[in-house]
Amino acid sequence: MKRSRVIALAGISAALAYIAVLISFYVDMMTLSLNAVAAVAIMLPLTTDSVKSALFALFSAGALAMLTIGIYGSLWFAIFFGSYTVIAYLLDFRLYRVERLPKVLRIAIITVVKLVYFTAAFVAMWYIMDLFVNMDGIEENIPVWLFVVISYIAFSLYDLLMRLVYINLRRILKSRIFKN
Repeated sequence: MKRSRVIALAGISAALAYIAVLISFYVDMMTLSLNAVAAVAIMLPLTTDSVKSALFALFSAGALAMLTIGIYGSLWFAIFFGSYTVIAYLLDFRLYRVERLPKVLRIAIITVVKLVYFTAAFVAMWYIMDLFVNMDGIEENIPVWLFVVISYIAFSLYDLLMRLVYINLRRILKSRIFKN
C-alpha cells in the first residue's frame, strides 16, 4: 500500500479515536464503550500492517486527549484500550505467525502476556482511579475477588470481540476501500 494512504489512514484514525475519547469524557455512561470505539479507530492503520502508523495514531489521540480533557479523562484510553489494541495485534497477528515456535507454545505465550498486561493495567487503573474517585464504596458492595473475576471474564470477551472486529475490518477495508 502507498505510504501516503497509510499516513492518511493514521491521521483519520487519530482523529476518530480522539473524538471518541472526548465524547466519552462528557457522557459518563458511555465511557467504556466509546473507549472501545476509539480502540477500533486505532485498528485502522493496523489493517495495513503498519504498527508505526498505529502508534502514531495512538500517541496523537492520547496526547490531544490529555491536553484537552486532562489525565483523568484519557486514562482508560491511554492505559488500556488504545495500547492494548496495538499489543493484541502484535501478539495475535505477528507473534502467532512465527513458525519456529510450536503452536501450543505460541498460544501459551500470547495468553500469559495478555493476562499479565491486563493485570498490570487493572492494578494501575485501580490505584490511579483511587486518586480521583473514592474506591472504598466498591470494596464494600462487591468483594474484590468477585470484581476481579468479573473483570477477567469481561476482558476475555473484549479480547475475542476485538479480534473478530479486526479480522472483519481488515477484510472490508481490503476488499472495498483499498482494492487497487
